[in-house]
Amino acid sequence: MRTPWRRWLVVLAAAVTLTSGITAPFVVRAAAAAPNQSLSGTASSMYQTNGTVDSLAVSNGVLYAGGTFSAVRPPGAANGTSQTTRTDLAAFSTATGTPTSFDPTLNGTVYSVAISPDGSKLYVGGSFTTVNGQTRNRFAAFDLATGALDPTWVPSANGIGHSIAVYGSTVYLGGTFGKINNIAHKDLAAVDATTGVLLSGFTATADGEVASMALPADGSRLLVAGDFNTLAGQSEHAIGSLDPTTGAPETWLSNTILPNTPTCNSDGTDVYINGTVAYVAGEGAQPGCYDGDFAANVSDGSLVWNSPCEGATQALMMVDGVLYKGSHMHDCSYNEGGAGGGFTGALARSFFVVYRLIAQNPADGTFEHWSPNTNGSNGTNLGPLAMATDGTQLFVGGDFTSVNNKAQEGLARFAPGTSAPPTKPAVAPLVYPSGPDQLAISVPAVTDSDNGVLTYTLYRGSTVVGTATAESWPWAQPTVRFLDSGLKSGTSYTYTYKASDGTTTTAASPKSTAVTALATVPTYQSEVSSLAPSLNWHLDDTGTQATDSSGNGEVGDFEGGVTTGVPGALSGDAAIGLDGITGYVVSDQPQPASTDFTESAWFNSTTLTGGAILGTSSTPTGNGGTNDDTVWMDNDGQIVFAMDTPPVTFGGFPGFTNTTIRSPHTYNDGHWHQVVATYDGSTMSLYVDGALVASSAATATNPFEGYLLGGYNNIGSFAHVFGFGASPGGPTSPNSYHFQGSLDEVSTYPTALTAAQVASLWGSGAEAP
Repeated sequence: MRTPWRRWLVVLAAAVTLTSGITAPFVVRAAAAAPNQSLSGTASSMYQTNGTVDSLAVSNGVLYAGGTFSAVRPPGAANGTSQTTRTDLAAFSTATGTPTSFDPTLNGTVYSVAISPDGSKLYVGGSFTTVNGQTRNRFAAFDLATGALDPTWVPSANGIGHSIAVYGSTVYLGGTFGKINNIAHKDLAAVDATTGVLLSGFTATADGEVASMALPADGSRLLVAGDFNTLAGQSEHAIGSLDPTTGAPETWLSNTILPNTPTCNSDGTDVYINGTVAYVAGEGAQPGCYDGDFAANVSDGSLVWNSPCEGATQALMMVDGVLYKGSHMHDCSYNEGGAGGGFTGALARSFFVVYRLIAQNPADGTFEHWSPNTNGSNGTNLGPLAMATDGTQLFVGGDFTSVNNKAQEGLARFAPGTSAPPTKPAVAPLVYPSGPDQLAISVPAVTDSDNGVLTYTLYRGSTVVGTATAESWPWAQPTVRFLDSGLKSGTSYTYTYKASDGTTTTAASPKSTAVTALATVPTYQSEVSSLAPSLNWHLDDTGTQATDSSGNGEVGDFEGGVTTGVPGALSGDAAIGLDGITGYVVSDQPQPASTDFTESAWFNSTTLTGGAILGTSSTPTGNGGTNDDTVWMDNDGQIVFAMDTPPVTFGGFPGFTNTTIRSPHTYNDGHWHQVVATYDGSTMSLYVDGALVASSAATATNPFEGYLLGGYNNIGSFAHVFGFGASPGGPTSPNSYHFQGSLDEVSTYPTALTAAQVASLWGSGAEAP
């Protein structure tokens, strides 16, 4: 049984104790001990095409691929070398990926392939008008036993055939045509599976492209997806359900998921049925419009789940109980939680990081651990366009020319296994004195394209300090922290670490900077005081206000759902708990405008909906006014720092008025972390747990007197992808502007602290887990 990512457990890992005094590590989101899906993230051997593959089907150990190509070649062969002629339709062994002798000649693109229920025929549709020199207007059939063109199945369309579905003795044809067999039947028709004669009893038509069709095993309804607004004479956009015999419209309750407005219009690109559930893929016509996938019950179309990730989805397929998705996914910030979304990181669309292959839990749409990747090329730049399976393997076709950064065009094959190794740690551990004769070590997690649960081993020299297990994703990699105690004060130590997926262990990370263990470490409060804060809230209060120990009288008011006296970040300390709905703390008086500053807070959360940690607002309550200098957590646990800056141009879009920097790792792990945001008049810097995680040149726009807020701010003006058009859920991550979790030790400073000061501040507070 697979364990969805939402069921993470935070546990303490057992230390490998080799020396007296070595302390067990504490870890983040330790998860199941095995991968959640069966396919390797490393592609198996597969012949390539010299162009785009638009459609795939499998029958009796053979993969049929249709598209726009003129030749196939072995894996590893450069385009134009070792080629075997195949024109727009080819067949390959599913066991070896090598081509069969099937070699028809078509004079146009093949957009759709489908197998008859008995496995005897291959039906194809496209833009072609001849096959093997014989007239075949956009649709044709082949005898799979002989490979011969079927002489009797000759339906004729006056436009492109984009989709085919077969059930019993009926073949459903979809595309962009006006007539079938010279009889008016716009974009959708049904014909006899043997003769190709139009079935006049099926009356449904569409007013736009029919891109995909599917029927359940019992043939109870025909689901139709595409770029239409009218289906069977009724107003129906992008997805609909029909009676398979008459074509009469049937109830489909999820027919409003794909939007249809002047600013956001999405098409249905693929519909796939597995058992009692239909999975539907969408593509937005405008940038930022719905591009995700959703699941609905076949019986009535009632919604099961919706995953509105941006980046057009083109293909869906189930293998061994896991749903695989082909898209150019780049933003899942509307999906609640870490692995379900949050990743965008880009200020403008020209900076998107794209994940073109992904696996989803079919029960709720959340992601499984499988993330090989392709590029997008050959004109459309989409990447995967079609998927098929033989029951154990996944075949992918598309417009790509590389898979996992290796040359491979048009086709890819993924077999069962966990052969993809973890990425080698590229960053050295971060080490700080955190107590008498004790060092705190922070290890950045790495990722693995077919196994998200990795084990990390920390070394002091050649001595194993301990091991820890954590779950990570390519877009959301946590940190793993260790405490090494019982050390010799005055002695310097260095550390390295390795990652393992249980099969492959990486080489060691770079060596850390040598750090000296101390007999005594300054207390956190003494460190704060030495830096002359403008405001310092301990947040250990029991009343309705936060007292200020800076000496400047900058008290804070507790607003909404605030709980006092919760366990704090420091030993024996208390903090406040925030409900993520109404709770926050706000300064009683506005803070002076400053051209340079530092904001700092400790936070502890497992939230999946993000929220503001610190920020400045011209009003102490509500969403109004001007907001600036904001630190928030994304849905996936990444930390973001944003400032208002003068208008600049990104990706050709003028007028972008803020600068945003983001941590590469995640911190919603149920442990205490410190965030420090600084601005020195020219550079924004973001530190988490004493380490610089992001920085950017920036020019502040009109600094103003504003109220300091902890646990809330209006993030709407910051959290978006600039110039990306309409969006299905408003501004991108986070889903909530209120932070849910614990907040402690909030302080501000009238200057930008140095990296050394930030590290010292963190080290004095990083006591026990």
